[in-house]
Amino acid sequence: MNVIKPVDAVSPKRRFWGNIALISVFSAMVFVTLGTSLARSSTGDQLSLLVDVRHWILNSYVEDVEGQDLTEAAINGMIESLGDPYTSYFPPEDLESFNESIEGQFSGIGAEVDMKEGRLRIVSPLEDSPAWQAGVLAGDMVLEIDGESTEGLSLRECVSRLKGLEGTDVTILVRHLSGEEAEITITRAVIKVATVRGIARDADLHETYWLDADRKIAYVRLTQFGQRSADELAAVLTDLRDQGMEALVLDLRFNLGGLLTGAQAISDMFLTEEQTIVSVRNRQGDEQFAKSTAETILPETPVVLLVNEISASASEIVAGALKDNGRARLVGVRTFGKGSVQQVRELDGGRSALKLTTAYYYIPSGRKIHRVEDAEKWGVDPSDGCWVSMTPEEVRALIEVRREAAIDRGENGTPVRSTWTSEAIKEDLKDPQLAAALDSVTGYLTEGNWPEVGQNNDDAVVTLMRRASLERRRDLLRETLEDVEEELEKLDKPTEAASVPEDVVDEAMAPDSATP
Repeated sequence: MNVIKPVDAVSPKRRFWGNIALISVFSAMVFVTLGTSLARSSTGDQLSLLVDVRHWILNSYVEDVEGQDLTEAAINGMIESLGDPYTSYFPPEDLESFNESIEGQFSGIGAEVDMKEGRLRIVSPLEDSPAWQAGVLAGDMVLEIDGESTEGLSLRECVSRLKGLEGTDVTILVRHLSGEEAEITITRAVIKVATVRGIARDADLHETYWLDADRKIAYVRLTQFGQRSADELAAVLTDLRDQGMEALVLDLRFNLGGLLTGAQAISDMFLTEEQTIVSVRNRQGDEQFAKSTAETILPETPVVLLVNEISASASEIVAGALKDNGRARLVGVRTFGKGSVQQVRELDGGRSALKLTTAYYYIPSGRKIHRVEDAEKWGVDPSDGCWVSMTPEEVRALIEVRREAAIDRGENGTPVRSTWTSEAIKEDLKDPQLAAALDSVTGYLTEGNWPEVGQNNDDAVVTLMRRASLERRRDLLRETLEDVEEELEKLDKPTEAASVPEDVVDEAMAPDSATP
């Protein structure tokens, strides 16, 4: 007969080691579970989550939903989370216009735009473009396009409304930096812009380049970095050099940039062999350098480079290369701060595309060109003592002079002025920055050193940051005021109740004596 023996009581010592074993097993289970959770938070599970949400919406949402719309909304949401205006998704309906812009010829108004505080902003109109001719200014906030508010529209939607068939009109309501609003009608055209300009044009529209023919000081303005810009500039500089040029003022103001190859080639014209032009650095810290070659056109000629807050991208690369290598004196204000590298990848079998920022540009000193949110340093600063600001009103006056072709253009064979003074430049060309550049280079040729012609950089940067803060506050207050005005207008409009005859109102307000 088998007797079941009672279980012995567990001793404290055995209980202790048992608990240790249980803790160990439990800990192992926790780590296994945690490891599994971490694994499940990988890309595959994140994509699975998106698929689940999309599936549930498609099958259970109260209204019919297009699957393609959900997919594009998810893509745009991911891009928006980056806070990068230069990363964009191009669905099939937008891909063709994007390819046209890459090829450098398209029909539109001719302006660089971005988004600021939820509104479309004109970064700068291209010189001689329809927008430029119509009076659009850098910094204009576009409030309406053909009567439709831009508030709530994406950059892509705004650009789509501005582009159109050559010869058609688009009307925009803009608010200038001064606060003044203006309605401007622009006739769209195929954008082809000349890129190398002089100080004036003669009666035959030929460019003239002498700022001071007696001292042999030349002036060349580059409007953008296009396919032929480097070749055209090289031809002009070679000709001026052969005519005995002693100094050069190179104007990159309002130049939004363009081809990186153009920036490298133009920097190369002023640098000696193996000097750093620019470097490119990605997230992993991998860095590539672009160096100058022996193909130098002006290795020693004194150069003053003019830049402003619109000078961007390729302009900033040239400005940084020449300043950091000691080849140019920079006059003006801090540049725009667009120094990012985008790569375009075809998606969905070539039916759509993603333009993604993958790296940043750095000037030879190691400073990052690109401006990110809350940054205190970006772009390229003028040389110390050469910070020369211009008010929005002064910029408008300068552009008006250029727009009206009033740069002392010779008519009926009248010789074009070949010698300018800084006073004449301020008075006739409305250009205090160019006047400062002329003073700078004249001082160098006369005294052998660069004179101060503007504000100290440290003081100017403090003013710049304070101004940026106040401008943000001002823009927000303007938006709030507009909302309040709209609400007041709604209240002021007569309603149906207000149109009820007075005797009916009186009867309705009278005591009801018929009540039993």
